Amino acid sequence: MYFLDLNILALQLLPPCWRTSKQTAGSTTTEKHRGQLNYLKDVLAPFALLLEDFNAFRKGAKSKVNLSAQTMVIEHHIEQLTEIRYGIFVSDGTVPNHFSVNLPIAAQTKEKQIIQFLQKTVPAGRNYQIIYY
Repeated sequence: MYFLDLNILALQLLPPCWRTSKQTAGSTTTEKHRGQLNYLKDVLAPFALLLEDFNAFRKGAKSKVNLSAQTMVIEHHIEQLTEIRYGIFVSDGTVPNHFSVNLPIAAQTKEKQIIQFLQKTVPAGRNYQIIYY
């Protein structure tokens, strides 16, 4: 995973003299963000929201994807049975030891062959569910 903080990026994009200004009051010196930095942060704010949405989507997609040799074999064999090249994927179920085989509605005509194949290949203790979309 990568780390991208748009506030740090805004700070690095500006020259040093535009980042902060020092103000001295008596014996204390404070650094205050300058207007250019605040403006750039405001311009980048919508991108920060998009980045948060993307990270949430990525985390959800990563938890749903189940890439292993067995899932690739299942997907490939179902592609061969149904002659459908796209849209077949295996995902983990919400219950442990359950998974779902997601198929386009066009694959419903070959349901009997798919069920026979899954009964032979599914390991003991795992349950499957076929979802047509």
